[in-house]
Amino acid sequence: MKFITLVVLFTFSFGLIVSPIPENLTPPSFRRAISVAYHQESNTIYVFGGGRQSGETFTNILWKYNIVTNKWNQVPLNSPNIPEPRAGCSMTIFNNSIYVYGGATNYGPSSDFWKYDLDQYIWTEIDVNGDAPPEKAFMAYCTFEWNNTYFMAMFGGYNQISSSNDLYLLNLETLTWTNKIYKEGDDKPENRVGAAMYFYNESLYMWGLSDGNKENSENVFVYRYELSEERWYIVCKNKENISARNYHTITIYNDYFYVIYGVYLREGFEPTVIKRINLLTCSEWKVADFNATDLKLFMFGAVHDGSDVYAVCGSTQAEQFNSVIRLDIKNHQIEHESKNYYTFKRRHSYSLFRVENQLLLFGGADEEKSYNELYVFNIDTEKWNLIIAEGDPPSARYGHCSAIYEGLYLIVFGGEDSDKKFDDFFMFNIKTKEWKEIIPTTSPAGRSGCCMAAFEKYIIVQGGKTTSEVTEDIMILDMHTKELHIINKYENYKNAAVQNHKCWVEGSNNNDSNIISLIIATGEYSTGQPLENVVNLKFNLSNLDNKAQLSTRHSYKEEYRWALAGVIPLDNYFLVIGGSIWSMYASNKIFLITYKEGDNHTIIPLNPNVDEQIYFYRHDIEQYGRNIYVSFSGATYSNVVKKQYLLSHFYKMIPDDNEKIYIPCSSGTYGEKCKPCPAGTYKSSLGSTDCVKCPQGTYNMDESASSLESCFPCRFGYYSNEEGAALCKECEEGFYCPVGSLSQGVKKIYESVVTSQPLDYTANPYDPFYGRVYYFVYFTGTLIFLVYIFFPEFRKKIIKIDYFSEKHATKIGEPILKVRTSLGGLVTIIFTVFQIIYISKAFTSYRTDNILETKALVPAVTRSEVFSGTKFSVVTEFIHYPGVCVEETYNNCSRYFYKTLQDVDGANVFCKKLNDTCIITFECPDCILIGDPIISYSLCGFGSLASGIRVKASSTSSIPGYDSEESFYIGFSNGSVFRGQTKSEFFFEVTRSIFESDSSDWKSGTTGYHIGPQAPPNYGSTVSGLNINYENCVGAKIYLDLNGSVLVTRRILKLEFILLVTSTIAAVFGFLEIFGLGMIIGERIEDYYKYRLLKMVKFQWILEGREIVVRSFDYETVRNRCAKIKPLSVDAKVQPHVRNISIHHSHSECGNITQISEI
Repeated sequence: MKFITLVVLFTFSFGLIVSPIPENLTPPSFRRAISVAYHQESNTIYVFGGGRQSGETFTNILWKYNIVTNKWNQVPLNSPNIPEPRAGCSMTIFNNSIYVYGGATNYGPSSDFWKYDLDQYIWTEIDVNGDAPPEKAFMAYCTFEWNNTYFMAMFGGYNQISSSNDLYLLNLETLTWTNKIYKEGDDKPENRVGAAMYFYNESLYMWGLSDGNKENSENVFVYRYELSEERWYIVCKNKENISARNYHTITIYNDYFYVIYGVYLREGFEPTVIKRINLLTCSEWKVADFNATDLKLFMFGAVHDGSDVYAVCGSTQAEQFNSVIRLDIKNHQIEHESKNYYTFKRRHSYSLFRVENQLLLFGGADEEKSYNELYVFNIDTEKWNLIIAEGDPPSARYGHCSAIYEGLYLIVFGGEDSDKKFDDFFMFNIKTKEWKEIIPTTSPAGRSGCCMAAFEKYIIVQGGKTTSEVTEDIMILDMHTKELHIINKYENYKNAAVQNHKCWVEGSNNNDSNIISLIIATGEYSTGQPLENVVNLKFNLSNLDNKAQLSTRHSYKEEYRWALAGVIPLDNYFLVIGGSIWSMYASNKIFLITYKEGDNHTIIPLNPNVDEQIYFYRHDIEQYGRNIYVSFSGATYSNVVKKQYLLSHFYKMIPDDNEKIYIPCSSGTYGEKCKPCPAGTYKSSLGSTDCVKCPQGTYNMDESASSLESCFPCRFGYYSNEEGAALCKECEEGFYCPVGSLSQGVKKIYESVVTSQPLDYTANPYDPFYGRVYYFVYFTGTLIFLVYIFFPEFRKKIIKIDYFSEKHATKIGEPILKVRTSLGGLVTIIFTVFQIIYISKAFTSYRTDNILETKALVPAVTRSEVFSGTKFSVVTEFIHYPGVCVEETYNNCSRYFYKTLQDVDGANVFCKKLNDTCIITFECPDCILIGDPIISYSLCGFGSLASGIRVKASSTSSIPGYDSEESFYIGFSNGSVFRGQTKSEFFFEVTRSIFESDSSDWKSGTTGYHIGPQAPPNYGSTVSGLNINYENCVGAKIYLDLNGSVLVTRRILKLEFILLVTSTIAAVFGFLEIFGLGMIIGERIEDYYKYRLLKMVKFQWILEGREIVVRSFDYETVRNRCAKIKPLSVDAKVQPHVRNISIHHSHSECGNITQISEI
């Protein structure tokens, strides 16, 4: 193995292409009111101090810029003493030393005098010899050689009280100050702040706005100080075509006096042109025709090199700069030697992560303070920007651990500042630019120097230093439930208490996806000893109470053991850049180490092609494509770790063709050239494999996406029926497309409240004839009556069955004899039929209409029964739910489904998906509710949202044959959805019930539950628009409030059976008497009408008899008359009982007389 490693070390020494970003290295942050000095031998401009327009503190960092290579660098520092941060000081270079005097500090103008040794990198405060200048700031200054002696001149500025117009010369060879006193007759300049000076032809020229604007014309006078005469002169008094200003610079070329930019702050005037005037004629101020006509600049540092003027940093009233502009005075050309580039103060112990084509940098610290700013670096444009974040950000910190979760969120935990170690979790939404604090169920111990990895729904934190020790704990935070588990026990125990290390998750090779390995690389123990192995911590995510298995995979030589290094896990290797050891030495090494279990141990050094060795520690690195981005490092002097004054830059490292085989494409890129995944796709794995298309119902507009969660659900009114959509299709008119639609549909209307309760008891009398018995009775009765009337034989036969023989009428004074009559027989038949029907009805009514139901609420304490429902269920429907509801089996709920059941025993929960509705059913057979049950559901992960939620609670009632149901529906049809941390709440009232019955038709003592509403639902978390994409759970919380009373339903018999029998028997005899009475009345009526009829008949007979007699007399009379006249013919027919007889006379009637024989 040693031989293999040695061969590999020798064979694979390649050359990384190292490219700084920006190309001229990282400049200082934007600043103005800087001081500059030019070191001609090295072509270097030195920049010191300055501040920001926003009011940030001044700086005391010394920078240098090479005008030949156009490279920025921070100047090293090897001394603890350093000038206080300041702006507007005077500055010069002589004999490889930089001298700084005065300037505005946080406490006002200063009068201290400092020297920086460019060879030793040491600041020294030196004594002021000669005429000590007072405290000064924003004075005009310049360096010049006169009479073979180098001087620095310093004019004006302001002190603690006011501005000034004094002139001091510093002999740079003797470091002696001389105050040049005004002489009588001098054209003395007024007090000035922010003026400019330039040495030309043995004189010092000065120009600038006088303090207080005492006379407008004096503001534009060109002053000259004659060094040999030690007198001030006004060279030019021309005030036409020139405006007063300060914080500018001046130069002289070919006897032309140039005024370069500046500002008049009180008037808000910022010139965009350069003016010049001829010093020999002073005839007219003219515009110098440079190629840039819209440039504004003031409070910049100016360096003169022959005919060139370099303007360094500065600002306008709207923005600030860190650029370097060269003004070619001879040719009137302006060139941007170093373009303006947004950057920030160097820092260490931050976190750096990539999301899509951006790098995020958070936190960190420098020699002054800790930070909580968040910066983003665009990989395509290679530009930094400050993120203006919303929400609740973390406090300033460094040494924290971080990870990217779901490709969309930056998770931050722990860290420290000068006072404490932090124990809080925060999440930053990269799309919405919002911070949120994560509150876990258990509070962790604060720590710094930990490592963090994200795996599926888990955030895993290991190690780090608490306030008392370096810990070996593994913390696992479930991002869906916010439960925090801690593993602090290991099998095969070895020391896992490490800090300042990196870790990542390796999935299990077996079939159990819950078993993972946390790989730990680099780092150090509490003693400072570096970690010598690749450590593997294996544990089961489904059983976090168990111990973790600790094992080591590979050990490596001491020269490759580092902490605080930049680490990136690759396919079979992990890349290490820099690091520190024993908190003393920094590393410039870049190498690959194998870490896969079973692989041969291999270390591959990579050598960057740089002129100078670059040391890194307390930094971070990231990968995009195959390129490696290396961010700012902690301070070093050679390979020695320094605690302060960071000197580092930002780099991109590009592997050559030989190295590419070891550095696969990053997530979000594909193919041999590691192209960014196009819109509508994503790729979470390493390598050159193709990107994965977003599922139907989703879209992704961005390139280089690295997670499924980057595929957002289609917005309301849109749908996507194809995979890999960059944009969703608009829903056609007449169709309905809720959020996350796979297709167009029709809107369905839901009722907000639906109730179904047991009805009050109503009798349902049993009728075997279904009501047709009455038709039978009517028909049969009519038929018997007709037969009785028209069939005498029938009347004779029914005389025998006359039961009412004793009821027939008798005569007073005559013997009482039992007589049967046909009417008695008819009444007997009718009575029998009636009694049969009556008795049947009575017994049927006893069975079916003999119940009286009562309901009453009684205190539960008065009942001793155990209440249960045969079938108790709660059905929850998440409507228009595009996410995963079930796993492979039909009713096996999603692995990201979470439930909590409180105060309920023996319940089952299962899921199914019907079209776009996720249905979760809670079933509790023979359910016994204890206390006030609460059912809580959460569906988390990709696509977990719903446009509507319906909850139906139902139970078998204690009343046989009935269920009790109550349902609520809440929903949106305007694009809002249910999604977020707060679950929707539904409130039901559950009343225990018991049924008691006197009838054997129902089982007495059955129990159940009655469901009713308690309060309207609470909608919980709802989101709309783009915010829908950045929550990950939808849930419902169902409250089943157990009523303190019991509903008692009783069904009692209206009539007992013995009473029914006796009353029926009594009724039989009663009806018998009634029928008998009816028969008697009938017979009496019959007798009455018979008597009347007989009288009428007899009377008729009398009348008829009398008529016959009358007619007989008439006959005799006629016959006698005919005998006299003629024979009389009488045609008379006399019928019995006929009263009208016709007698006709005719000529022949007397001849045809017949005797009427029938009388």
